[in-house]
Amino acid sequence: MDTKDPAFKARAAQRRATWTIRRFTHLDQMKAEEYAYWQSQPVHARLAAGMELAVEGYAMKGVHVSRLQRTLVRSQRA
Repeated sequence: MDTKDPAFKARAAQRRATWTIRRFTHLDQMKAEEYAYWQSQPVHARLAAGMELAVEGYAMKGVHVSRLQRTLVRSQRA
């Protein structure tokens, strides 16, 4: 990847133009907005983000996983 390439610089500028920066005076305000954001996302997006975090966590430990194994559990009401 050549960072001096004009196409690279144009893509970087386009990405920066979509960023939103917010300043918070209290941690509680930041957490409330973060919570509201994740609640506004569909379930599949939240699950994908959680899986990405888990895979990155394993990678920091030096364990490569292509995807997490899922266990199917079925419970029956009595």
